[in-house]
Amino acid sequence: TNGIVITEWDTAGNRPKAVEIYGDVPFYAFGYYNNSLSTGINLTSVTFHNTAKIGYAAFQRTALVSITIPDSVESIGEACFKGQTALAHYVHENARNLYGYNKPAVKALQYGLSHLEDMQLGAVGKPVTALYKDAFANNQAPSTAVFTIYTTGDRVDTFLTSIRIYLTAPTIVFKASEATTYNGTSYAAGDTIVTSTP
Repeated sequence: TNGIVITEWDTAGNRPKAVEIYGDVPFYAFGYYNNSLSTGINLTSVTFHNTAKIGYAAFQRTALVSITIPDSVESIGEACFKGQTALAHYVHENARNLYGYNKPAVKALQYGLSHLEDMQLGAVGKPVTALYKDAFANNQAPSTAVFTIYTTGDRVDTFLTSIRIYLTAPTIVFKASEATTYNGTSYAAGDTIVTSTP
């Protein structure tokens, strides 16, 4: 069945700190443009079950420390993680083309990576096929952050040129999602193709 189970409350006992979500996440489920009004102002942990859609601003200005987007997710709404106060670890292995131009997740992470320690898009066998530069607009990811993208060699240069417009400080690592070539060199799945530092 669809629904939300609160597994931990904040110290005041009136707002959720940890939740499990079954099914899709409604827009503004926990987020709000004004942090003090956000239901999820103290939300640090979320676990998804059978989730295909995460709605507009669903976790805007929450206190999530880490989040893993399950493979089942097909859509992530605009401003979903905008204004995050603590998001340090973001994993979306089956990112495919969702962060491409005019795609469902393209504005999900805008204004949202100032606390980033590491982010992973794609995985072995799960290539990222599209990344639009504006997916990371207005972010201030720190120089200590490591941003890892699994893709094929033919996309590395395009992706790097595009996303460096906004992600100017972090280290960006491209890994092979499958056996591939880049600049005449062969790489096995999981190999590091390029490591880009500012």
